[in-house]
Amino acid sequence: MTQGTARVLHIHAGLPKTGTTALQRFLHLNRTRLAGRGLLMPDTGLEEARGNHHELAQKLGSYNPLHRSAMARQLAAEIDGLPAGDILISSEFAYLMCRYARGITGFRALAARGYALKFYLFVRPQPDLAVSSHAEFLRNMLFPQSFDTYLNLNFPKLGGDFSAASALLNSVSPGNVKVLPYTETCRRSGVWWDLLAEMGHRISDEERTSFTPPGTVNVSLDAVAVAALFDSLQQLETSRSIRRWTRRRRLRDVLLPLTEEIKDKGRVYNPLPPSARKALWQQFAPRNDIFAREQWGENWDTIFAAERASAPELSLFDRRTGLPEEAERYDRYRAHLMDPMLTRIARMNAAARRPSLAMLGRPLDYAGDAILRARVTGR
Repeated sequence: MTQGTARVLHIHAGLPKTGTTALQRFLHLNRTRLAGRGLLMPDTGLEEARGNHHELAQKLGSYNPLHRSAMARQLAAEIDGLPAGDILISSEFAYLMCRYARGITGFRALAARGYALKFYLFVRPQPDLAVSSHAEFLRNMLFPQSFDTYLNLNFPKLGGDFSAASALLNSVSPGNVKVLPYTETCRRSGVWWDLLAEMGHRISDEERTSFTPPGTVNVSLDAVAVAALFDSLQQLETSRSIRRWTRRRRLRDVLLPLTEEIKDKGRVYNPLPPSARKALWQQFAPRNDIFAREQWGENWDTIFAAERASAPELSLFDRRTGLPEEAERYDRYRAHLMDPMLTRIARMNAAARRPSLAMLGRPLDYAGDAILRARVTGR
């Protein structure tokens, strides 16, 4: 295959829970207009409905070298056929696959083909990121970890040290990682404007009105929905119905759309009382200040002044003290989640009893599940 020219491949790599879904939806809705301004988004690995490149990032980060090389070749072939302009892919899995899998190898393969990789990473204060990412962890990993357990075992890998995340991407493309603050102002105006400006495609206030906004996307689960999700997963985990990783992955494909259908939002989920939020903020303050001064030339609390001053109300669902309508929503959510999941599990159990792939798949599945469990539980 012909080596790629020295074109810039811009990679919006997350972090998760920093407006990524809305950004991707905006890019997709305005794809033609942005192409006219010289910003092109490849079709390779693109999910048309949402506008993300999750499949691309996952294949580039696959443990299977055949998947990695095939995806790199496919993307390179498409880019070489595109007209002049910047190339943009957007997926928070771009960072996660570098963090947990072989994404570094996949992206280095693209760099070796002659493309100049430039990563963009949005960060937000750890208390807000931890609360928001906990529900995502539940419905993506399917492990019923309490918030405290998640905060101690898994969250440090995601938001414990943003300099480590930046350094990880810098190891792929030295000196080509731009970290942006996901502030209240950024969130309200639209995170996509900040990204486009950093890419050299700044859009004036007058022009912005002619672009199609993303609307409401990826509604966060409220306190009642998180409780229903946690309890449902706990029931499945107790019965060992989702022990194997392949079953978790298949079950996740069912669970994600189910949770997206929960729209009647109640009290915003927040497991952190003000004292715990303050303590968590102070815990990360020393390294955050160093990081902020290196990246933006200001202290962390100056950049995130609005977030520092906010005091979200503790919001957890408790049937003993909750309102009747909340208990009714909880029961409805549980049924909404459990019935389809149990049906899927029954089908997977039936398929597992078939002799064709059982002997080959079972040892590999158990090995994969053991690795995943070690990562999630810290043992």
